[in-house]
Order: sequence, then structure tokens, then C-alpha cells
Amino acid sequence: MEYSLKSASEATGKSKSTIQRAIKTGKISANLSDFGTYKIDPAELHRIFPPISLSVSSDVAMIQTETGDVSSENRELKAKVSLLREMVDDLRQRLDSEAEERRRLTLLLTREEKKSSSQMVRPVFLVAFFSVILMAFFLVLSMYFLN
Repeated sequence: MEYSLKSASEATGKSKSTIQRAIKTGKISANLSDFGTYKIDPAELHRIFPPISLSVSSDVAMIQTETGDVSSENRELKAKVSLLREMVDDLRQRLDSEAEERRRLTLLLTREEKKSSSQMVRPVFLVAFFSVILMAFFLVLSMYFLN
């Protein structure tokens, strides 16, 4: 069974002008009938243009392969996202515990500073107090001996 230009275009999924151009350039050999229509041998046509059913099935196979690759890549990416989320949660917990530790140490240091500053006031106060007492004592002594 030979193809006409229209049936050849339907069989290959190419336009009639593409097939006619291939005939005129000599890529495909075809016979011209008495009525002016082309008669194209299927083997000759499919040597250049694969049948649409084959190209569709190869496209479907390629799409299925790509879909398999994409779903495999998708699973890998989901696993990486899950791992990254776990890492972020762990880092947040560490950050929170470090912040709590920092607050606790800051509070401890401020209490120590207050303690040490209040302990420093006591000796200064005692020195001043005893200085006044000594001055009073010497004043009393000097008044006793001078009178």
C-alpha cells in the first residue's frame, strides 16, 4: 500500500509541505500518478521520517524514563530537605540552651560583682570609722594633757 501526500503526513506527523519538500530535494523518492498525486512507498517514507506510532511510543518511553528520573531525584531532594530540617531543629535547640547558659552566667557574674563591691564598701567604711574614733581619742587625749 502506497501513501498519498496527505496519508504520508498523517503517518509521520509531519506537514504535507515538509514531505513534499523532501520529495523535491530527493531525500524521498516518490512516483507521480496520472492524476498529479504522489505515490510514496512506506519504506522510503519511514527511512527519513519515522512513523508517528513509533515516535509517540519512543516519546512516551522517554517521558516515562524522565519521570522515573525526576521522581528518583524528587525522593533524594525530599530526604535532603528532611535532613536539613533536623539539622536546623538541632541548631535551634543548641542556640536556645546556649542563650539560657549565657543568661545564667551573666546573672551569676552580676551577683558576684555586687557582692565584691559591697565587700569593698565595708573595709572603707571601717577604716573611716576607726579613723574618726582615733581622731576623737587623740583630741580627748590632747585636751586632757593640755589642760
